[in-house]
Parts: sequence; structure tokens; C-alpha cells
Amino acid sequence: MAVLCGLPGVGKSTFARRLAACAPVAVVGSDEVRKTLFPRPQYSGGEHARVFGTVHTVLAELLRRRISTVFDATNLYERDRRKTYRIARAIGGCGLVIVEVVSPPEVVRQRLEHRAAAADPRDRSDATWEVYLLMAERMQPVRREHFTVDTSVEGEQTLRTIAQLFV
Repeated sequence: MAVLCGLPGVGKSTFARRLAACAPVAVVGSDEVRKTLFPRPQYSGGEHARVFGTVHTVLAELLRRRISTVFDATNLYERDRRKTYRIARAIGGCGLVIVEVVSPPEVVRQRLEHRAAAADPRDRSDATWEVYLLMAERMQPVRREHFTVDTSVEGEQTLRTIAQLFV
């Protein structure tokens, strides 16, 4: 299982789609699940708990079926990432790859402005520049060994390296 983490607008979902195009993985995205469960999300604590409870159940089931999986979410806090690590550990033989996705703030600001102006049907996030700034203050560093992918540059070699882990 690959666990993606990073702030809104850094390119996690795009990276997940690119990874799925070159490796046999299922992508489970928190934004997708949220919009499925809550067509007009309020981003409340209860809503968050239901979304991530559902995500963790889906991840565990896919992994039990030996389906390689990419978890696409901000995963801001180490305590939340640890829940996912425990799922991977509980499923015998399931490897864990952690990928921190980053991009310079100015690139992110431009992406988020473009997102607001031009609806892309693949984009399920509601995050704005203001949300990015708020989350940037709260993001905790990844404490485990991980890859870092800067999506403002090509990053093709890192993508291929990670994809090879699933082949």
C-alpha cells in the first residue's frame, strides 16, 4: 500500500492517477469518499470520522484481497497516518510505501486558483488557498522513511521507482 500525504493542491491526486496508470493499484481517495457520502460536505468532525472510518474499512478490505492500493489524502497528522500503518501491518505480507507530495506555495496557489476557475471532473477537492494556509500551519512531518515527490518538477524517476514496488 502507498500512503500519500501532503497539503491541498500539491498534486497528490494527480500523482495517484499517474501511479495507477503505470502500476496495478486501486486508488482510494478521501475526497472521492467524502463526496460520495456527503454530496455537499460540511467538513465537520462527525463527517470526517465517517469518511475516514469508511476509507480505512475499504483499504483493509482491498489489502485483504491482495489488491495493491494507493491512499490519497492529506494525512496531515502522524496519529492519523499511524492508523493506516496499522492496517498495513495487520494484513500479512502487505508492504507500506509512504510518499510525501510537495510543491512550492506559489505553484499551489496558482493551481488552487485555476481549480476554482475551471472545474475538472477528476478534481473532487474543495480546498482553497485559505484552506491550504490553515493546513500548512498544522502539517506534521512524516516520521517514517518515505519518498518525497515535488510535483512542480517532473519527478518521473521517483514515480517509476515507486511503481516498480507494485509490479
